[in-house]
Amino acid sequence: MPRPRTLVLDPYVVEGVAETLLAGKLSVPEDRSKPKGRTITLHIVVVPALTNGIKDAPLFDLAGGPGLPASGAASWYAADSTGYRATRDIILVDQRGTGQSNPLRCPELETVSKLARMYDPAAVRRCRDELAKDADLSQYGTLQAVHDLEAVRVALGFETIDLMGLSYGTVVAQVYMREYPHNVRCAVLTGTVPIDEKLPLHHARGAEDVLQNVLDDCEFDPLCDQAFPSLRGEWRDLLASFDAGPVNAIYHDSLDTRLVALERGPFCEGLRTLLMTTPVQRRLPYILHRAAEGDFFPFFSLVSPDSGEASPFAEGMYLCVTCPEGTQRITSDEIEIETAGTFLGRYRVDEQVGACNEWGLPPLSDEALAPVSASIPTLLLAGGMDYVTPVEWAQHVSSRLTDSRVVVIDYLGHYPDGMANMGCLDELIRAFLRAGTTVDLDISCVDTMTPPPFALE
Repeated sequence: MPRPRTLVLDPYVVEGVAETLLAGKLSVPEDRSKPKGRTITLHIVVVPALTNGIKDAPLFDLAGGPGLPASGAASWYAADSTGYRATRDIILVDQRGTGQSNPLRCPELETVSKLARMYDPAAVRRCRDELAKDADLSQYGTLQAVHDLEAVRVALGFETIDLMGLSYGTVVAQVYMREYPHNVRCAVLTGTVPIDEKLPLHHARGAEDVLQNVLDDCEFDPLCDQAFPSLRGEWRDLLASFDAGPVNAIYHDSLDTRLVALERGPFCEGLRTLLMTTPVQRRLPYILHRAAEGDFFPFFSLVSPDSGEASPFAEGMYLCVTCPEGTQRITSDEIEIETAGTFLGRYRVDEQVGACNEWGLPPLSDEALAPVSASIPTLLLAGGMDYVTPVEWAQHVSSRLTDSRVVVIDYLGHYPDGMANMGCLDELIRAFLRAGTTVDLDISCVDTMTPPPFALE
């Protein structure tokens, strides 16, 4: 017998979507060990199935970040990719600390220029102290969010659910699979992060590896090699110029022209972010060539030195998750080993360790970060040029999932976009969700997913 639905769903309007969707609010304890203590309200959006007949298991889409709200995907499911909702409801739960679920926002940190210091200690302390007035910051981790998802499942009256996560969303999916294995029919993980990964320890090494692969690919591409025949030397010279001190670069837009003093750490962190997507990877030789000649305009067009605009990202929630679950577990020796010889060096991990020291949450135990071992059918999609979540991580997680399959897309970066026939991924995922098994899954369309040509100007 189906469970009774206890959550009231009301009409919900999403900008840019013609139809009216559904949404509800669910009150849960902030600290489940104190059921009579403070409560928080979860924001849930339901994109209803298009069928009027029998529905398949609902799909819970788990947002990445951590810090992004799942409800931001409502318009994509409702208007841009309706195939997912042909026979199933799509459930989007803003994870506690994001979106409209008691968001933990740090405006001062969220709007800082991408070319300024990432984490000013005083700004981190100010946000921590302000948020702590109305929230127990120790209660906004992955495990608490997973218990929230279970409460939502029960309130919506679902017996079993499907899970789909991207990047950090794969951690949430794995923890849910570990805690509530009998409630999961199947799962899709894209850009898989092991539960016990010490983010951002491996960013520097991973970004270095992908950058070298880009340079290799340029050398093997006749047009790219002809356009940039001295690219490796130019890259070395560019880094050497930063080692001598800040590099003065001219920045201009429609409003003004000014001189910007670029420091190596922020510049290389900005460059690291550019390596996330396949299209920008294919533009990188041109960006590096121009920068080596003293022209940073192509770089500035993608990484602005101005303060950023407000985004949906909740920096406070990001620190509440990453500090105790990853960053605070990093040792000094690990930093030295993992960052040596990389263009990014220690900058990113030192900035985040410093922020976490100010945030003040202790590291979680190894037991709390135990991996999932299960027989739940799981499809793992991995990008061959993804330095954030490399293929080896997906293979590591898959080794404990007895009914799983890793599908590698050779030139794909961290974000699933920018390749020819991107629709292949949606086809794979929907076919897997329909079948509920990886057995006999046809992945032949992956061969048609090719990267764009290198940008030469």
